[in-house]
Amino acid sequence: MNLRLQSPAFWLTIVLAGAGLVMPVVGLADEVPPDSFAEIRFRAGDYAKALPLYEEQLAASQDLQARAHALFQIGQCLTGLQKYKEAVGKFDELVARFPTSSAATSALLRKGCLQAGVLKQTKEGLATWETLIEKYPRSTLVPEASFYMGMVEWVQGHKQAAREIWQTLERNYPQHPRTAMAKLYLQKGKS
Repeated sequence: MNLRLQSPAFWLTIVLAGAGLVMPVVGLADEVPPDSFAEIRFRAGDYAKALPLYEEQLAASQDLQARAHALFQIGQCLTGLQKYKEAVGKFDELVARFPTSSAATSALLRKGCLQAGVLKQTKEGLATWETLIEKYPRSTLVPEASFYMGMVEWVQGHKQAAREIWQTLERNYPQHPRTAMAKLYLQKGKS
C-alpha cells in the first residue's frame, strides 16, 4: 500500500488499523472452542496454515454457527494474508449463507472496513455499514458501524455528514466508547 502521509486514505487506514479492522481480529465472532488447531494457528498469526483448517471445518461441520464461524475466520485469514478482495467475497458469502448467525454482523463490519480502508472503495464501505445498520438494528456492532461511517465522511472532508452521523450515534448510544471518540472529533471541528 503506497499512501502519502497527508492523504485522507492514509488517515482512514490508520484509524481502521488502530481499531483492528484492516487486520484480523481475534475477538469477533468467537463461538467455537479456542483450542482447535485452526484457532491456535490463527491466534499465532499463521493464517496460511489456519486457512485450510477452517475450510475443513466449514465443509465438515453440521452446526450452522460453527460453519458461520469457520467462514468468518476464512475471511479473517484472507485479510491477514492481504487477500482483501477474496476476504470481502467470503464475508459476502457468510451473510448470504448464514444471515441469522451472530457472525453475519461481524462480517459486514469487517467487509465495510476493508472496502473503505485498504481497497479505497469508500462508497461501497459506507453502503455495507448502512446495510449492517438497516438489516441488524439491534446488533451491538451498530455503534461501531456508525462511528466508522462518520470517520469516512470526516476524513473525506464531509464534516457536516460526519456531524449528523455522530449526533445520531450520541443520541442513540450516549454511553458507547465510540460516542466519546466521535465527540472528540466534533469538538475538534468547532475549534
